[in-house]
Amino acid sequence: EESTTSFEELMEGIFTANEQQAIDSLLRAGFEYRNLAPLLANISVETGGSFSEEQKQDGGPGRGMFQFEKGQLRDYNNFISDGENTKDKQAKFVHSNIYGEKGSRPHDLGWRARGMLSDSFKGQGSVQDKAQVFSEQYEKPSDPHLERRREEADRYNRLLFLNKVGL
Repeated sequence: EESTTSFEELMEGIFTANEQQAIDSLLRAGFEYRNLAPLLANISVETGGSFSEEQKQDGGPGRGMFQFEKGQLRDYNNFISDGENTKDKQAKFVHSNIYGEKGSRPHDLGWRARGMLSDSFKGQGSVQDKAQVFSEQYEKPSDPHLERRREEADRYNRLLFLNKVGL
């Protein structure tokens, strides 16, 4: 007898509501499914696992899932002209900064960082390496917690692909 269980139904309950909303937002923004694990790992470390679009850095200027600060926070606030801060808008902002055409990028990361990010995401590197490249080229945290990011990338990769292999 053929199973009619959808992938979404199989995944039900594996992720928190905020994690699932972040996954959906990243996919809607244009990120590929295979690159979700390194992105989720970075968001997890940046938000202390809350995945909240409203996350405020403890004692610092960082805001949101990606902990935008300084010029990036200013450019994000300009990007959300209506002032509505959502996971979708944060994901789209990050995607546009990496993949947007010249003149349509809301925040200029610089050609080198953009190239390293897009090469990493389209390459065959491990999710751990991709998480590290994203941290170093996009997040640029003062304390990178690279081991945590790499561990989280592995963990999310296992969770994301758990049901893709028919388990």
